Amino acid sequence: MKIQSFCKLVMGMLAGLLTLGTVVQAATVTAPSVKLTEVEWHGTGCYRIEMPMGTVYFEKDKGVSGFKSFIDPEGNDWVASYLKPGPNGNFRGFPNSIGNFGHAGRNSGSTTIIVDGKTEGDHVILESSNDKFTFQYWFFPDHIAIKVLKSEGDYHFLLECVAGGTADANDYFVTADGKKHIPTEEGEFDDFTPEWIYLGDPKSKHLLFFAKSPEDNAPNENHRQIRKGNVHNMDLYSFGRTGKDNDPKYQTYGMSGNEHICIIGFTSAERTHQEMSTMIEEFLAAPFREKTVKTDGRPRVIIMSDFPPLDVAPVKASYAPLEKRSDPDDVQSMVRFLLYTNEFDVEGLIASAATKAYIANKQNILDILNLYDQVDENLRKHDPRYPTADQLRWVTWQGRDKTYGKNGVKNLGKGMDTEASDAIIRVVDKPDDRPVFVCVWGGPYEVAQAIWNVKSTRTPDELKRFLSKLRIYLIGRQDDTAQWLLDTFPDLFIIVSEKTYGGIMCHSAGSDTSLADLEWINKNIRHGHGLLGVVYPYTTSLDPKRSGVKEGDTPSFLYLVSSVRGLNDPDKPDQESWGGQFIQPDPAKNHWYDGPGAQSVYKWRAEIQEDFARRADWMLP
Repeated sequence: MKIQSFCKLVMGMLAGLLTLGTVVQAATVTAPSVKLTEVEWHGTGCYRIEMPMGTVYFEKDKGVSGFKSFIDPEGNDWVASYLKPGPNGNFRGFPNSIGNFGHAGRNSGSTTIIVDGKTEGDHVILESSNDKFTFQYWFFPDHIAIKVLKSEGDYHFLLECVAGGTADANDYFVTADGKKHIPTEEGEFDDFTPEWIYLGDPKSKHLLFFAKSPEDNAPNENHRQIRKGNVHNMDLYSFGRTGKDNDPKYQTYGMSGNEHICIIGFTSAERTHQEMSTMIEEFLAAPFREKTVKTDGRPRVIIMSDFPPLDVAPVKASYAPLEKRSDPDDVQSMVRFLLYTNEFDVEGLIASAATKAYIANKQNILDILNLYDQVDENLRKHDPRYPTADQLRWVTWQGRDKTYGKNGVKNLGKGMDTEASDAIIRVVDKPDDRPVFVCVWGGPYEVAQAIWNVKSTRTPDELKRFLSKLRIYLIGRQDDTAQWLLDTFPDLFIIVSEKTYGGIMCHSAGSDTSLADLEWINKNIRHGHGLLGVVYPYTTSLDPKRSGVKEGDTPSFLYLVSSVRGLNDPDKPDQESWGGQFIQPDPAKNHWYDGPGAQSVYKWRAEIQEDFARRADWMLP
């Protein structure tokens, strides 16, 4: 745990407020059901993914991406592409698509990343890309699912393997009608429906299922490869490719775009055919499981913050280095937000370009998560839904520097994608019906670039579906992509808070300052509430009279906090909420602007601050 340097930082900032202990109690860790590690496997760099249903090795280096091994719980490798040609064959693999994309041992110019950096848990995700294709591989305890994110042309899913780990004459496959087939050299089918099969070996205790959706007229390959000397080399099964006896042979057609998914996995050979049918159809209905998790309906949230270093100096602090001069109130807002993460499904924490230095640095966010790491176990004593610090680190992403102000739109376009904009697309593309609320504390460049990408690479209907899942809450128009979004997408849900957000601030005219001044935050947040409380800045200005709560970005998520409590419907900004009340000047546009203004926030100050103080107490042992 990298905490020592931050303890020194906090001590230097706020000396005398906290005596730091030297012992950090280790968390109780439950063994993950899916675990990914980076290894060398038979001479090549691979990801090993261990699941209860089996272990696979995914080759990842030198332009290669694809499965090198599929090992069942008995230890039998059904792919083993590392073996020599002949009775085994180093051309086995999966999904072995067009142009060798996804083929172990073949350079297709691919790169593979671990999505969100998550390497263990209830699932992990890899994403492989080259100039034509992007496939995501989702690993669950009981199956693997492939999602196609990009395709320039037709593709196929091809499984080249041997059932049970050895090439035997009695290796078989079963179609959805329950009939068992022994593969032939010629192949038995050009197509079949429903489009799923499972493979077996009479000597094996396991089956391997292989399925695709949606159903279509693309060919389905199934044949046995017999090499010179009558050697049974392997069996081939595909969705989207013809067999060797077609003219011309091995044609790929009928599958394009990004609608197709593929599932594969091991299961017990003791299952009946009806049990296999039910299981496979259930996987095809919800291949990525997102429809069946987190059913409590919490809002899905992405925070975009021009987040500064923890030892931030006010913008006008000429004595400070430029990279430290920004808005300290983002730190204030983040402290409060972290105390509300039990109320949300936090899908992303994005570092965008800072106000003064124009620098985006996700390490600044990771730094405050190291402090959250010191209190999250205490928080979970009050609500087990609080995420771990690691869960939040997994979804912390880097944005682009120098996009603040009038520098946003000129940075939109091809080749300008960032880690953050790519992540936003992945989040919105998840098969989850809940909308994604993007709280924009700085400029909206990253979400604008994500939308630009989708607009440029997908059909109008696909863009419409993508936009329909977004809800954007802007704190001002801090870069010019805000106006681009408003001008270009009339149907996109956007709240533009240009005065309303001021209602959270201590000195907002007409508000009760005693509930947000320095005395209040010292007593309830900064003093005696652990590291996360200590780091809450006491002021955001060089003017000592302006100390206390500023938190100009906080209303963006308080809007959702009050909706969780039943006060407002977040799809109806004209309703009263802790995040303000808004009006829709043009009914033809789904854009909302300041209504009553700051008073629509500070009218709730007593309730808001009481809840904040209560949660700050939860940080204590």
